[in-house]
Amino acid sequence: MATRNIVPRATNEGGVGTTSKKWANIWATLVNALTLTAQTTGFTIAGGTTSKTLTVPLDASVSGTNTGDQDLQSIIASSISDGDTTHAPDGNSVFDALAAKAATGQKLDDFGTPDDNTDLNANTTNHGLLLKATAPETGLLNVVGIAYGETAYTNKALFDATSPSTQDYGDAAAVGTAVVSARRDHKHAMPAAYTHPTGDGNLHVPANSTTNSGKVLTAGATAGTYTWETPSTGTTIDDVIALTIALGG
Repeated sequence: MATRNIVPRATNEGGVGTTSKKWANIWATLVNALTLTAQTTGFTIAGGTTSKTLTVPLDASVSGTNTGDQDLQSIIASSISDGDTTHAPDGNSVFDALAAKAATGQKLDDFGTPDDNTDLNANTTNHGLLLKATAPETGLLNVVGIAYGETAYTNKALFDATSPSTQDYGDAAAVGTAVVSARRDHKHAMPAAYTHPTGDGNLHVPANSTTNSGKVLTAGATAGTYTWETPSTGTTIDDVIALTIALGG
């Protein structure tokens, strides 16, 4: 014959034990209750041979350390009684309390589109994201860089529209101060080609040859005219010296 149930006279009447006299243990296969109250901080579900599930409402809070074999993401999902794993964060649910840790296994490309700001950009203090890409003008190239005295990466022009300076004869070598690169097909402007002046006083000596051996350069009657001439007969070196002295040379 089956054991009869022990029931109160009406719903929500009576009890087993009191706050001052508690039963040491309750052994049962199934406990159906509307409220489970812990008399101390927290409570433990232990023992048995199968996994245990603790379900709490969305406005509950959970604290302590997970020492079981369930991953944190599964615990969060099972702790939301209505199964709403897309519950919008409102600061009041267990999902909100643990969502940050559970998301550590989230892939970067599964996140939503980020805000257009620099909040998480890398700087000289923290690791972070790369800055927003900025395309330069046609023919130029931007690179990400940081210069002395700066604290964050910026887009910097690797090439710009500045033409190389003109080189002049006698220019000394210089290290330079610009950090932008030069295109490999660039050219420096050069000085204009040298043109030797013309006219009397700026002419070269006429070409010499074996046939002009012993001749002297003689100025002609026309400006800028010089020729190789044979000295007059009887003219000796003594005559040339005497003439030079006479002319005050």
